[in-house]
Amino acid sequence: MKSVLNYKLLKESRANKHLSLRALSFMVAEHLGKKISRQALHSYESGKNTPSVEVLRALLKVLEIDPKKLLNGTPVTIPCER
Repeated sequence: MKSVLNYKLLKESRANKHLSLRALSFMVAEHLGKKISRQALHSYESGKNTPSVEVLRALLKVLEIDPKKLLNGTPVTIPCER
C-alpha cells in the first residue's frame, strides 16, 4: 500500500529553509518537549518510517508545510493540540 505522506516534501522543505537534520531535530524537539534523533527524521524523509501524529504536527509547524501538500491531497484530520 502506498503511503499518503509526501516524504520528498519533508526533505525539500528542510532544504529550502537551509536546515540540517541536526538543526531540525532541535527545532522539532522544542515543539515536542522531548528529543527526536536526526536518524528518526532521516527515516521519515526517506519514507522508511512514518512519524507519529505528534511528530507530524511539529514538522508541519517547524517547516511551515501545508498539511494537504504533505498528505498528497488526501483528506486526513490531524488532531488539535490540547
